Amino acid sequence: MKRILSIILLMATLLSAFSITAFADDNAQSGSGDTHGAASGYAWYNTYQYLWKVTLFVGKSDQASKSSNLQNDFHRIGTVVMKKTGWNVSSSVKFGSGTKVDYYSGAAMTMDTSPKIISDANCPKVPIVCGGDIGTVKAYFGSTGTVSTILNAIAEDKGTTKESMLRALRFTIGGRSQTNWDYSYLDPNGTSNRVPWVIVYEPMVILNLKDKVTKLAFTATEFALCELNGWYDWNKSGGSGQNCAILPERHMPTSVQLEESWFGYPVYAVTDDSKKWDYNDVVKGGGWGMRWLPVAVQEPEYKEIDYGTYFGTVSTPTADGYGTVVVNWRNYKSESGTVLCELYRGSTRIWSGNKTIAGGSAVQSTFSVYYPGTSTQTLTAKINYANRNQETDPNDNLRTRTVTPTIPDVKYDQDYGVYIFGIEQPDQDSYGTVDLWWKNWTDISGSALCEVYLNGSRIYSATKYFDAYEGIDQTLSVYYSGTYTRTLEARINWAYKDYETDPNDNSATETITPNQTIDSTYDFSVSSISVTPSTVYQGDYVTVSFISDNWNMDVAYNDILVELLVGNTVVKSEYVDFSAYGRNSHTYSIPMSTLGSQTITARINWSYRYGEDNAYNNSTSTTATVNKYYEFSVSSLQITPTTCYENDTVKVTFRTDSWDRYNAYNDIPVQLLYNGEVIYTEYVDYAAYGGKNHTLNLNVGGTVGVNNIKVRVNWPNHSSEINPNNNETSTVQITVKPKIDLTIQAITPNSDYRAGMTVVTSYRIYNNNRHNIIPSHNNTVSFEAYYYNGSTKVVISSQTWKQAVIPSYDNNLVYFKWTVPSTIAGKTVYCKAVVNSENGFDEYNTSNNTATLTRTVAKVNTSKTPDTQYEETKPNGFSIPSAPSTSAGSATWSLWTYSNGSFVKKNYGVAISSTAPTITPDEDSPSAKYTSGQWQMRSGYGIYMNYAPGITSISGYTVPASSAYTSVQRAEVAFPEFKYAKTIGSFRSLEKYGGVWVFVRNTSADLSERLHFTPLWYPNGNYIVSVMATDVWTPAGMISSVRNSNTIKIVDSAYDDWYVGEG
Repeated sequence: MKRILSIILLMATLLSAFSITAFADDNAQSGSGDTHGAASGYAWYNTYQYLWKVTLFVGKSDQASKSSNLQNDFHRIGTVVMKKTGWNVSSSVKFGSGTKVDYYSGAAMTMDTSPKIISDANCPKVPIVCGGDIGTVKAYFGSTGTVSTILNAIAEDKGTTKESMLRALRFTIGGRSQTNWDYSYLDPNGTSNRVPWVIVYEPMVILNLKDKVTKLAFTATEFALCELNGWYDWNKSGGSGQNCAILPERHMPTSVQLEESWFGYPVYAVTDDSKKWDYNDVVKGGGWGMRWLPVAVQEPEYKEIDYGTYFGTVSTPTADGYGTVVVNWRNYKSESGTVLCELYRGSTRIWSGNKTIAGGSAVQSTFSVYYPGTSTQTLTAKINYANRNQETDPNDNLRTRTVTPTIPDVKYDQDYGVYIFGIEQPDQDSYGTVDLWWKNWTDISGSALCEVYLNGSRIYSATKYFDAYEGIDQTLSVYYSGTYTRTLEARINWAYKDYETDPNDNSATETITPNQTIDSTYDFSVSSISVTPSTVYQGDYVTVSFISDNWNMDVAYNDILVELLVGNTVVKSEYVDFSAYGRNSHTYSIPMSTLGSQTITARINWSYRYGEDNAYNNSTSTTATVNKYYEFSVSSLQITPTTCYENDTVKVTFRTDSWDRYNAYNDIPVQLLYNGEVIYTEYVDYAAYGGKNHTLNLNVGGTVGVNNIKVRVNWPNHSSEINPNNNETSTVQITVKPKIDLTIQAITPNSDYRAGMTVVTSYRIYNNNRHNIIPSHNNTVSFEAYYYNGSTKVVISSQTWKQAVIPSYDNNLVYFKWTVPSTIAGKTVYCKAVVNSENGFDEYNTSNNTATLTRTVAKVNTSKTPDTQYEETKPNGFSIPSAPSTSAGSATWSLWTYSNGSFVKKNYGVAISSTAPTITPDEDSPSAKYTSGQWQMRSGYGIYMNYAPGITSISGYTVPASSAYTSVQRAEVAFPEFKYAKTIGSFRSLEKYGGVWVFVRNTSADLSERLHFTPLWYPNGNYIVSVMATDVWTPAGMISSVRNSNTIKIVDSAYDDWYVGEG
């Protein structure tokens, strides 16, 4: 909160003087809540019976601060309990023995029945608990009058005065440590104190327990400790407790709380009284406030000083004569200084003056000193004597020298006399003349000391020269104060009278009684008016001082009206008593509420001034300038949440205040800054002393990382305010995370997964935001293929794709190669992939990071054709069909990669080679022959198959690593005699043997050779087989190719190679 300078008139029962709200920081705030039946049911309290436990601390040095340790760096002056006048505390009430400072440090709580209790009519109510107001509480404990009341009470309790109590303590001020400091250095008045003060206050109520006997006056901390220690149960607890938990758990700790962390004590978020406090938190931070009175005058840094004095030449005088005295004044330190130097004869100071002495040097003074009489007399020289204890060596600040005057040669036939022959009768307090005759009665000329005393005090002294028989007339003017009778004595040659021929005429005396007179003056005046400070803010107090005088020497007066005006308005009036010729000093503290230059006038006896001897000295004026308290502040900036995703909305709350109690303001700009730029401006109207709680919803935008938020108020004009340093909050940082959302979709394969086949399962991963996913994100895609055997999950393959990259608003391909078990045909296989599975980076939404592909595993169908048999004719209507069209199986796909700081899109492709299958006649076919590059054979014989397809590149595409695809895993051959049908029994499944695809061994052939027998009925013509190579899996799916074999010419049948022979 604001440091406020104001001077207020606090009419307190215990403090009937003016008090000041000093430059004090408060550290207290209160939640909101209502005073209601907080303890109804069993235990209860009266809302008028509120108290405060107040402890005073004073800094041990002028360097103590709110960051210091309160217990180590401050003197604890004492603790009192304060209450409002009008009720008494019963002697049966129990108090806690300590304070929150004690309990926080681990001190045990015991009971006390006799604390120091003081009453004050202005003691404020406790907020919430007793319906008090936190502003009133702050103002009360921020008043130096309140502090003075407490300080006096503590001193009285200790049997001393506040001055003695504080002077006994050691303080370090300006770098110098000592006790017995000037009290003004320690007085907590806010104007002269050189050390800081802290006032700690804790609200209390008297709780009457349900036994109707026990009364407890506890702070929030003490209520909490009782519960924690099991001494009392504040809850309902089935009827066994006090049923008043709302008081210690809600109202008391919320009523007053710290607003800032001072001395390392924690701060808890203030709420309304619906919040239930944990008792341990109450001990640490609930139910207390503080006020801070800073150092008002910063004492300059102490510098070492050391002065000394010593006598030089001291001549021996004659009695009643003068002698020369030389005194040396020395500065032993390096810096120049000005100090008081003094010379005494006996106890009489005969000279004093300030001497400026350069560092490391001395100055000399020569004096002519008069010595009355012949007795031995002591000369004393002093330098900086009053402050000698502040020097490094205080033992050489005083030097003495004894001097014994000598008796002059006396002519024993001398004789002097003195006579009073005329005295004017004086009036009181006036002068009268005295006629004297000084006489030399001998013929010897000479000098003699002539003196006049009034009631023993010498009022005249001179050495006169006399010729022989000379008489000297003299008239003196003597002042007589009052009317009492006094003695006038004249002396001549008094010290040597006994050496004269007649010592009896060396003195003459007379008594005088002045006439009593009555002064008729009727005149009063005011003067010496001053105002402090001369420039203030509206609503602040000024101190006006002046003096008033009664100019009548004899008459006292009562009830003379003295008035103080601001402008033409009387703001103070007082009836004053004057003693005769008396003077009164006046000091008033008055508020200044009108703007501009204000004339402040003191006047006396105004209505009757024209009846006085002087009607023109009854008033005196000065001026004070009153300025607006032009001051705004912003505080309590909070952001919720402080971590979010880009373009999310956060809640911004803060408070702005106008501290001018008298003037309203319109259109004051309140600005919100985001990373140093104003992004929001609101123009706010403030009532006098008004404030506003602000709530904004802020879209954080797309700047990822740590972002800074500040709030300003009245920034264009803040330099014109009283405090230009509180118009901007400290920076609150929020962390904005990239709003990354990846999704994944399974790519539906273009073919069944077949038992025993190696397949490739592919997924497309999508980056649905503006942030590139690069290797440093460590984006891992996990893959798992599994099936269930009953209820048991059986994992077939588990793989990961590391550092999967995706450009912003784009997608990429990932794939996984795995083998389908040969034994699970007909089962459902699950292929699950999870993007960002290892949480390599923070993701906005992970609910769409999983894709599962479900497939039923197909059986691999195998087929073989029946062997040829005797058939006389071909099937009805059969003609040799045309060979099927060939097809070249190929696949292409693209994949994003990241290299050298940028994305590169790579295109991959593979194809099944165009290699054609080869068929050749059985080597046991007797009529087979190879002619003109073509085989020829008769039908009914067998043929061999040889097929070696490979995986080849595609022009313009990169061949990937072999891990990205499979080879041909299955091949089938279709025959013309079956019209190239694909039904079971119409084609033959091939077998890979020795790296090539061949017929499966035929058990009907000799030695089970790998043969296919052409049908005997096959007509003459071309015989071509068609081979499908398949189950080549790639990230783009499964590919197949169809290739036709070479042609074998069928001419005639096997019957033509055989005939019936004769036996």
